[in-house]
Amino acid sequence: METSTSTLENQEDEVSHVEATLSKQRPTLPGKQPTRAADKTGKAPPSRGRLRLSANWWRSLQCVGMSLHFLAYPRPPNPNFVRSIPSTLSSRKGNFALHFYVPDGYKKTARWPVVVNFHGGGFTIGNGTDDARFARFVLEKAHAVFVSVDYRLAPEYPFPTAVEDGADALLYIIKKAEELRVDPNRIATSGFSAGGNIAITAPLRLSQLRKTQTVPSHHVVALATWYPITDYTLTREERRLTAIRPEECLSPALTDLFDASYLYPPELNLADPYLSPSKASDELLKEGIPDKVLFYTCEWDMLLHEGEELSQRLKGPPISKDVRYTMIRGVAHGWDKGPNPMKTPRKSEMFPPTQNSRGGSRILNMSSDSKDPEAVGDSQAVEPSRPQQPTAPVIHGKPKYKLAGLPRLDYNIMHYKVKLFIVTGLLLFEGSIAPVLLYYSLTYGTNLREGIIFAIITSLFGFISGFEFALRSWRLILKEDTYRPLGEKRWRFDFTHQSLGLIYTIMTAILIGGSIPHPPLVRLLAIPMPLFFIHIGLQGIIMGWMAERRAPALVRVSSVARGEPTPPFVLPLIEDVVAVDGDGKKAYRQRLMERWRVSRRFRAMIKGLNWFWGVGSLAFGIGLMVVVWTTPEVIAYGVGWGAPLIFIAIWTFVTVVWTRRGLHFEKLGWTSELDAREAKLGSQDPDLSLREGSFRDEQVVGATDPAIQARENAEKPVDTGV
Repeated sequence: METSTSTLENQEDEVSHVEATLSKQRPTLPGKQPTRAADKTGKAPPSRGRLRLSANWWRSLQCVGMSLHFLAYPRPPNPNFVRSIPSTLSSRKGNFALHFYVPDGYKKTARWPVVVNFHGGGFTIGNGTDDARFARFVLEKAHAVFVSVDYRLAPEYPFPTAVEDGADALLYIIKKAEELRVDPNRIATSGFSAGGNIAITAPLRLSQLRKTQTVPSHHVVALATWYPITDYTLTREERRLTAIRPEECLSPALTDLFDASYLYPPELNLADPYLSPSKASDELLKEGIPDKVLFYTCEWDMLLHEGEELSQRLKGPPISKDVRYTMIRGVAHGWDKGPNPMKTPRKSEMFPPTQNSRGGSRILNMSSDSKDPEAVGDSQAVEPSRPQQPTAPVIHGKPKYKLAGLPRLDYNIMHYKVKLFIVTGLLLFEGSIAPVLLYYSLTYGTNLREGIIFAIITSLFGFISGFEFALRSWRLILKEDTYRPLGEKRWRFDFTHQSLGLIYTIMTAILIGGSIPHPPLVRLLAIPMPLFFIHIGLQGIIMGWMAERRAPALVRVSSVARGEPTPPFVLPLIEDVVAVDGDGKKAYRQRLMERWRVSRRFRAMIKGLNWFWGVGSLAFGIGLMVVVWTTPEVIAYGVGWGAPLIFIAIWTFVTVVWTRRGLHFEKLGWTSELDAREAKLGSQDPDLSLREGSFRDEQVVGATDPAIQARENAEKPVDTGV
């Protein structure tokens, strides 16, 4: 990098000032640094089975958080295509996925530069789509293909699986460069947190691999790492002691899980260079690290000091890499994963957060020309920027949207407010209010024995819901195809009917069976509603996970045929309830599936709601079940039937706010994209182009109704080959 002498002197002064300030904040740490994984704690590590359970729990919560993150504007893009590749370097054989995001004009250029990215999550949670916002930044600023590696996670796949998967991903891209239309001599690695570690160690592993086997010609020319963990010889307690804001650091529950999962077996050498690159030799770093390095740390992060020290080591002799180090002030670890549509945006919610995005994009763009007058110095501490929300013209206090090409749902629930109020009120009365009211009034106000009391309550259960169930059954089996799912035959009920029919049967059997003994089994009679929420929650989580993985549906899910990508549980629930119970009929099913197919923002909103209800219902159901079996019977029965009313009220209120906000931002985003395409395309049809862009975003559930298929065939967009 060509830099004037005065600029270098100023930068050296600034670096010295930052180092002096931070050195005052570092306490002297007594004791010997651990050299083995077993030395990290003085107690026996948890079992691998327990770690797997904990990891899966946190993965579920992380999916909910990332669903909210994906709802915040601007929405992140979806991968253009995904490749599943086999592991070749790891002793733990298996496959993992590469998510490809490609820039405009992908097929017009023979060879593109490529950025290979690794997501964060302590090597234990996360997936390949977590850094989709960064993918958009790379596509727009660096004009490169972005490949996100969905490497295998611990505790199922401990060290060094993630590093070897990273090296395998690089090898695959190098070997398939011509097919993937990328330039193997213009490769950059990038990563966040644990992924930042892989962005450093995967090139090290690849450089050592070249000494033992033939590797096709390639050149990893740049590396970008964000708040990486680089020195596992430090304990978490030592890191927290050096943190400026310890309360902003990740909780011990998470960090202990991460370390116990990844650092296995206990005899593992923590100074291994592929685990702790800070402990690698100068020779290995000089040989394996690319010449250009973009290094980010966070002011409130426990990993700040080890990241700063490694960046300075890479910059200085004898390694002497071109390092651009940036500490972002006022943010904690994972600042870029902050956007949440349910709260006011924070400063750290948009990538890029700094004033040096041009400098960063120049490194990622792998340009040999470093004479950038707007590039920042080699060591900076900068403030994050605040994102701008999309806007639309406002007329008479309401925004004026441009919605050409966006399928309208054409259903206003307020047109059915009387029916909605009556039916919902009766169902809540039957399922929550009546059992509690009758139980306590008959128990304390009469001399009836418990068997008679529960016989009365049981006889009333299913009176309203049974009538509603019979009505929707009749509508679904009518000869006229008015209410049935798209492409479904007569005598086959929709997905919601089958799902609720199963749990209603179980609940009724429990009520009857629990009322027969003398005295009745009060606790057993209190669990139907907790079971209902567990049933709903499990379906939401399982189908949500399958939807995220684009797993094919094992059975027909209302209008989604078997073998098509599985939709989130909330989608068929909305479709079936509105179409049958809300009298939206088959036309609503058609419009809803078109909206799901065309709008990625609508898909993101539905997925977020699915996780909100799935995880919430499961957690509430399990908690309620625990209360029922651990409290006195007289309290357990009231809680088991009464608490669901409170849960439903809160979750429904949040859902209404969430949906209104989500639809608003969907329309704003559609309007802004339409304006941009109109400006870009001029006289071309922006409606058609917008539909084409939506088709490229993601392969989603398509309607199987013949009318829908005919329309899709007539409007089939031009194949982009991506």
